[in-house]
Amino acid sequence: MVNKSNDSLMLTSGASGRINVLFSLRALRSLCMLINAFFLILLLPFRGRRRSVSAAPDLSPRKRVVAAATVDNEVATRRALAIKRVVEDNNNNEDTVREFSLFSTSRGDTIFTQSWTPVKVHVRGLVVILHGLNEHSGRYNDFAKKLNANGFKVYGMDWIGHGGSDGLHAYVHSLDHAVNDMKMFISKVLTENPTVPCFCFGHSTGGAIVLKAMLDPKVSQHIAGIVLTSPAVGVQPSHPIFAVLAPIFSFLLPRFQFSAANKRGIAVSRDPEALIAKYSDPLVFTGSIRIRTGYEILRVSAYLQQNLRKLTVPFFVLHGTDDSVTDPEASRKLHDEASSTDKTIELYQDVVTEFIEGLVETYPGLQYLDGFPEVKVVLRADVSGVSYDKVAVISGGGSGHEPAHAGFVGKGMLTAAICGDVFASPPVDSILAGIRAVTGPSGCLLIVKNYTGDRLNFGLAAEQAKSEGYGVEMVIVGDDCALPPPRGIAGRRGLAGTILVHKVAGAAADSGLSLAEVAAEAKRASEMVGTMGVALSVCTLPGQVTSDRLGPGKMELGLGIHGEPGAAVADLQHVDIVVSHVLKQILSTETNYVPITRGSRIVLMINGLGATPLMELMIAAGKAVPRLQLEHGLAVDRVYTGSFMTSLDMAGFSITVMKADQKILNYLDAPTKAPNWPVAADGDRPPAKIPVPLPQSRSNKHDEKTLSRPQQLSPQGHILEIAIEAAATAVINITDSLNDWDSKVGDGDCGSTMFRGASAILEDMKKCYPLNDPAETVLQIGSSIGKVMGGTSGILYNIFFKAAYTHLKAVGHSDIRVPHWAGAFEAAIAAVGKYGGAKEGYRTLLDALIPASSVLKEKLAAGVDPVSAFVLSAEAAVTGAESTKNMLAQAGRSSYVSAEMLASVPDPGAMAAASWYKAAAEALMHKAGRVLTFIVRHSQSH
Repeated sequence: MVNKSNDSLMLTSGASGRINVLFSLRALRSLCMLINAFFLILLLPFRGRRRSVSAAPDLSPRKRVVAAATVDNEVATRRALAIKRVVEDNNNNEDTVREFSLFSTSRGDTIFTQSWTPVKVHVRGLVVILHGLNEHSGRYNDFAKKLNANGFKVYGMDWIGHGGSDGLHAYVHSLDHAVNDMKMFISKVLTENPTVPCFCFGHSTGGAIVLKAMLDPKVSQHIAGIVLTSPAVGVQPSHPIFAVLAPIFSFLLPRFQFSAANKRGIAVSRDPEALIAKYSDPLVFTGSIRIRTGYEILRVSAYLQQNLRKLTVPFFVLHGTDDSVTDPEASRKLHDEASSTDKTIELYQDVVTEFIEGLVETYPGLQYLDGFPEVKVVLRADVSGVSYDKVAVISGGGSGHEPAHAGFVGKGMLTAAICGDVFASPPVDSILAGIRAVTGPSGCLLIVKNYTGDRLNFGLAAEQAKSEGYGVEMVIVGDDCALPPPRGIAGRRGLAGTILVHKVAGAAADSGLSLAEVAAEAKRASEMVGTMGVALSVCTLPGQVTSDRLGPGKMELGLGIHGEPGAAVADLQHVDIVVSHVLKQILSTETNYVPITRGSRIVLMINGLGATPLMELMIAAGKAVPRLQLEHGLAVDRVYTGSFMTSLDMAGFSITVMKADQKILNYLDAPTKAPNWPVAADGDRPPAKIPVPLPQSRSNKHDEKTLSRPQQLSPQGHILEIAIEAAATAVINITDSLNDWDSKVGDGDCGSTMFRGASAILEDMKKCYPLNDPAETVLQIGSSIGKVMGGTSGILYNIFFKAAYTHLKAVGHSDIRVPHWAGAFEAAIAAVGKYGGAKEGYRTLLDALIPASSVLKEKLAAGVDPVSAFVLSAEAAVTGAESTKNMLAQAGRSSYVSAEMLASVPDPGAMAAASWYKAAAEALMHKAGRVLTFIVRHSQSH
């Protein structure tokens, strides 16, 4: 797990780690009222008949019948689907017999189980699988079949409230029920296979269930060993108060779901394909965690912590140190304290930081910033931003593509590379640290591959750096030629052609060109390059089983560099045929992705994807050159063959073709010290490396001074306060509506996300907004949002206010007038469109803001009173937001929703934007009209 979240609970697909249930202000008020009522009841002098208190809210008999029928129907639907999958899979499989069975517990619940029996292999052992929270045993189908191939018969049990078993979906009244059910199931398995050794496998919360069952000697004596992946041994609430309140709330509101506990809160896999498979599975619960379930996880975790020494069964634990869902240190404690004589733990360490340490030890010209593990930046050892007099060229992205990007840092190429975790975009703070470390007066150019996360994070970092006074430009590279021209803002993916853009930009910067000139050269290079890949295997993510998406004798055409599926799967062909097909696709006149025609001069790059021997890459190069020359009539001026941008251990290669002229060739031929261009590891190696201290922000003085609300508000400050308060309050008032709309076209949390941002703004405004300074106030609004709003909307609004601040700051503290506000609004919208990629008509918040900006600009130019112009532009914002019902989504999660569903509701983000904009306009019109009119007339008279 790499994406860490401090404001949400994420317990899906076995994600049963830190319980970060953070209450919204509204939820806290409701819960406080419940507590108050609860204690009042306790104080009442009951002397009549005794009353029984149930763990569920009191329901009338009729309501109880309806609720029970609803749950029964849901269980029947889940069970039917689980059975259908088993039967269909069994009918289509010759190597495995897959069957299901049901058994009844002492409580009267029916538990769904299934088994996988190898047909062609002798059974030498048994494995009983316990899945994680919110998922089901069927999700381990591929894993079970791999175990079958190695001689193990596999059993899986859907514990209570999961998969095909009884119970409200994802509701667990007591995890001890699941523990007891597992014991009963193990007894059943052992009875059927009396002489075969039995092992247990548990993932996350399933691992906790396995552990508690193994603390019973009557069970553990029959188990040969257990395997645990990311076991939920050390689960802690995000605040100690929750440990006190949890028992009370689990008693009063056991089935209540926290909207903050959202499935998008924490990424549980780096594999996009795995995430899609999980969240599209109807048997996987993707809603918010129920209070009782969360409390049970806390309770069992606490019990395990006190009884680890009682564990005697052999065990093997696998856990990633980057896991932000379950605590890897708790797994280490399990290993250290358990009494088992045969115990092993494998902690997958911070592979990226260790890679960086090895890289800088190998190449004397490289260094890294002392910010591990959050900040992972490789930079030239001879460059300091304070004194560097040339344009810095910075790139980066997720790790797993080595040698890209850190291997191309060196004189004549990249000045710094920002490393994210494996297949994860680097965080904004890392990018900003890299900019500060190497950027001097000449500014810096960011070269970014066209992926949403990279665009947004690098974009926000760019805006922050600009607000600190750095000169920053950004070029986005999308050289993928495998897919048809895409609809919407997704665009072509950034692939190995990015490396050629690095070289051109690095050489241009080293020659002394200005920032604008370097950016222009990089932009020009990015428009002349095309790439397509061919995979012979799927990459293996750290700590995960390799996907079997590609069968034997198959190859995948047009894949991405993150293991995502390609354009097509085909039978394995001879290299001649493969190379010919790829070149025709890149040079196709139908897509016209690259401006290359017969007679053009070109550069060829054959790039290995990670597991392809150099010999095979050279063979591909040998086949490609004559085809380019003879079949396509092109002059091949340069050939680069090797591994430049890989995908972990993927077997295969990509071909890149770039149109060349003498200027491009001169840039490519220019000397460079980048170690993987390649160059030799020359230069004296110092005996020791001391990391470079993290640089301080240029806005240090601003950061260090204590911001506070002015004791006396100026007229403009008073107006600003009124507008901000009205806008934030309007957003809070439509929280439920936004969530309702978003549940139909997104992930259902738009209102909750906007609520957190609006609440933070209102709270911070009372304490620290310098309202008499409009530019600084705008900056602080962005800061408030950045602290509490996660996801894409948080980044986009942060970019919005950073860009507005930069525009207003240039005006000066005392000279800000209505036209400047309009200009800042327009600049902010442009920044959101630039980095988010959306345009008007894409069904986003811009469909409200762009019409508002246009009308505001038009009315002001026509001499309309500013207040009236503001109100009229607000009407345009509302009209634009409501018109999104008629738009086909081309950005965000809504782009995956059917047109029929989209037509039923407006875009939640657009409605939120229209709401706060309209509220601000109406507040100024009704409450500050006279003051504003006076100030406007005064400002226009000067």
